[in-house]
Formats: sequence, structure tokens, C-alpha cells
Amino acid sequence: MSVLTQLKIFATIASISGATLLINPALILKSPLDPIMMRLTGLPSSTADPAALAPAGIAISAIGMIYWCAIWSGDDKFVMVSGSSENMI
Repeated sequence: MSVLTQLKIFATIASISGATLLINPALILKSPLDPIMMRLTGLPSSTADPAALAPAGIAISAIGMIYWCAIWSGDDKFVMVSGSSENMI
């Protein structure tokens, strides 16, 4: 898988999940798998408090925007080239 494809996937996931945490955190936190996860882990169900999740949503959205900026500016090519052994001194 190319670096550009990986960056696009990560940017999409971060942008969508960050926006969802800011707009309606219950979509992520109250999933149909919640009872199964409670039974397997023994942890209580999580609450969707928008005020508590806003910092996480902002940070995750920022990570997505950084990835999109890397794609737009062409930094994905720099990452791909800088990791190859041909450029080692």
C-alpha cells in the first residue's frame, strides 16, 4: 500500500471521527457492540458528555487536517523517499 493511500485513509478516519465527536459523540460511544464490550471487559458503559469530549474531538480533527495538508502539499512523497535505503549516507 502506498504512503499516499495510507495518508488518505488516516486523514479520512481522523476527520470523520473528530467531527463526529464534536457534533454527536453518542454515535461513536453508544454502539450496538456496547453490551458485548461491557460483558467481555467488565467496564461500565461510557457516557457521551459533549463538554468532556470536545478537546478530544478537536485534537482528532486537527490530526486529520494535518494529514490532509501533508497530502495537499506533497509531503507524502518526501516521507516515501526519506524512508528508503537509497538515500542513506
